[in-house]
Amino acid sequence: MLSSLPPELLRQIIESTIPRTFHSQTYDERQATLSHLSLVSRRFRRIAQPLLFEIVSVQTPEKLETVSEITDGKGWSDVILEVICQRRYDDAIRGSFGRRNFESLARSGKNLRTVALRLERQGVLDLSVLQLLPRESSRLVSSRLSFRTTRVLKIQRIFAELNHLRLSGEKLEITSPFKLPRLLTICLNSASLRACKTLLNPVYLPSLRDLALPDVDNAEDFEDLRLSSIDKLIPQLDSVSLYWRCVDCAPEYLRKINERTLFDCFSYDVEGFWDYSAHPRHLRIIHVPLGPAVDTLATWIYRISRWIETHQQLPLRSLYLDSILHPPAHQLQLPEVRDGMDYLVRVCREKEVEIVFETHPREWQVDPILSEEFCRRQRGIREKEYGN
Repeated sequence: MLSSLPPELLRQIIESTIPRTFHSQTYDERQATLSHLSLVSRRFRRIAQPLLFEIVSVQTPEKLETVSEITDGKGWSDVILEVICQRRYDDAIRGSFGRRNFESLARSGKNLRTVALRLERQGVLDLSVLQLLPRESSRLVSSRLSFRTTRVLKIQRIFAELNHLRLSGEKLEITSPFKLPRLLTICLNSASLRACKTLLNPVYLPSLRDLALPDVDNAEDFEDLRLSSIDKLIPQLDSVSLYWRCVDCAPEYLRKINERTLFDCFSYDVEGFWDYSAHPRHLRIIHVPLGPAVDTLATWIYRISRWIETHQQLPLRSLYLDSILHPPAHQLQLPEVRDGMDYLVRVCREKEVEIVFETHPREWQVDPILSEEFCRRQRGIREKEYGN
């Protein structure tokens, strides 16, 4: 039956079995599934093999070069959509990612949209190489002028530039300003903020809509922000993601956009909110305690429920929880956990706090940090406000 399906429909079926974006918890399984499908038949291989290279996660510059060589050799210059480069602290004996690697990627990744760099203990990388990725290109496509005419070839122009950027690491620098005209989202941790503060400027990021600063929370970080032009960038943003401690100590220009900000709080820090004079409208609780100790998860759910229930004038309007807590998750089969979630749902309903379940990041240096649902909602609100 599958052998008779059109290639377009077969591709849709295969794509429905795999995640469409990178996540550290699903990437290996995604690649294994596509590898197995490539062995089914030639038809499957022609579809599944290019999908293997849509999302590329590498730990060494040599592997990135190999990816570039393979895609170049097969003529797949428009296949790569997302690249994740990880060089961790324990990879000191390996080489460093450099300009040459990204020059190769610029040639082989004509349709590249997302780049995540986790670069620790390596040589300094000048981020100006990002303006190489990617530029206008062209490809031959066939079309039929009418039902009776023969197919003709024409040149199709492709203009795809980076849309999403995640940066983590101390060995980053910007030697001269550059522009990323179509960048929509950017995530900077405390270390990368020091190198990229000049980039936070509407002149260089005219299309930016969502900003994440996941661990920015001290005086040194705020000084880096002061030296940037973030105050000029904020008016064009739909949403911001910040660490929860910023709710009480962030600069005034950040506190003014509380309604557009999703604050991230570690599960073990929830009770710390009690000591703060300000509270968020939108809260995401991360690193939910999982493991053999069932009482740990149940106790945590009870504590967050009590925190919401006992605050009389809590401004909280939405609570973002990991999808692993959404029924019928296997954790909820345990009576203590199930009863705790029932209690939390009831409390939130009484307080008019909406619970949103979605996949949370696990490895913060490479996983997507921004909440897709929160960004989508804020974008809709802004479109209604400004009528566009």
